[in-house]
Parts: sequence; structure tokens; C-alpha cells
Amino acid sequence: NYKDKRFFYLSLLVLFPLNIYTVVKNFAYATYVGCRIYNVRSAIAIATIEQGHVFLFSTLDSLRHPTIQFSVLPDLLRFADEDKIEFVHLKNEQRSNYSIKVGLRSFLILERDLYDDMFFAYDFIIWRKDNLNNLLDFRRKYEKSIIIIDGSNSQRNINILMAMEANMPFLYLLKNNFAYVWVQE
Repeated sequence: NYKDKRFFYLSLLVLFPLNIYTVVKNFAYATYVGCRIYNVRSAIAIATIEQGHVFLFSTLDSLRHPTIQFSVLPDLLRFADEDKIEFVHLKNEQRSNYSIKVGLRSFLILERDLYDDMFFAYDFIIWRKDNLNNLLDFRRKYEKSIIIIDGSNSQRNINILMAMEANMPFLYLLKNNFAYVWVQE
């Protein structure tokens, strides 16, 4: 209104740091490398993100599923456009173990007994559906793996597993959290 140059320079002074912050944040999202294991109740949703390329593994049927639209997609859209997210459907059978390897990361989704012929060095193990494996024996066999206990386990079983937490590093409870986030350094 008053055509005062001071207000113009003051607005530039305020907007310049905001623009720099936006550029730095967008660069961080574009170069992000990591994975996210989402809490989607009894379903599975695992995203691997590598510099704008996103793979989403899920037992839900598609990116259009309401749970993915509400819980997962808003987070993933920070890293890639929706058309660049590759969706991989995991069959939702009664109880199945899944082994997923994407790039240098490997995942074991554990829902039933694990036999020795399935042994492999996994980075992440998702403990599901009150499976009957012995966690202590399992920890000895996979000592460097991160074990994630998801929401498909009963509260009674979660309490038993979390009571062992003091003796086990790399044990994470997903049930009351949004996601487990791992970032490559």
C-alpha cells in the first residue's frame, strides 16, 4: 500500500531462507535410500526406497486399497510420484513365510515354522501371527537381523516377546507405531 522498499526487502529476506529450506528438503527426499515397514493392522506393507524408486510389497490388493491410500501412500508420495511406485502383491494365504530381496536388503516375513533349508542372512525379520518359532533360538541363528513384531500378534504373545527385549538388541514393536524406518547411512 505504501510502496515502501523496506517491506519489499524484508519479505525477500524472509522468503529466501524458506526457499533454501525447500530445496534442501526436496534434495534429501530425492536422494533418500532406506526402507519402511508400515503398521497396517494384520496386513503387510513394506516399502523400499532408493533415490526416487519405490517398491511397495503388500498383502493388500493394490495402491487403491483404502488402507494404503490413508496410511502408506501419503508418506511415500514424499519420495516418488504415484506412477513411479511399483506395487508387488503378496498372496494373503492362511500362513506363509515370505522371503523378499530388493537390492542389498532382504526381508523375512515369518508366519509359520522356519525350516533350516530356508536359512539366509536376513536384514529384517517380521514376526507375525503368533508363529510358534522360539525367539531365543531364532535370535541366536539370526543375531544381526532386526526383528520387528507387528500388529498381527496377540497382545498376550507381544507381552511375552517384549519381556525378552532386555536380552535382545534389535527387537522392535510395530503394533503401536506408525512404521519402522531404516535409513541407509
